[in-house]
Amino acid sequence: MKYLGIDFGEARIGLALSDSGGRMAFPKKILLNRGNARLMEQVKKLISEEHISKIIIGLPLSLDGKETEESGKVRAFGKWLAGNATLPVEFENEIFT
Repeated sequence: MKYLGIDFGEARIGLALSDSGGRMAFPKKILLNRGNARLMEQVKKLISEEHISKIIIGLPLSLDGKETEESGKVRAFGKWLAGNATLPVEFENEIFT
């Protein structure tokens, strides 16, 4: 199972790909966040080329594990992505990463 890791940012979005076993992730590219249509086109192309099975999005939480304002933006992006990419989307706490 191969995963696409996403580090969401309002200006840039970092992408990483796992190995085929889903154990290790490796940086792939950085996309400029210039609008949903162009972004989705690039993500769908990568999903197809790399045979991605699942999307994992880093979720920024505070040190006490609570959600932040940025967490809400990331969750909204994840919901939009799940509705357009037709793949499961999960969130992973990115504290200390």
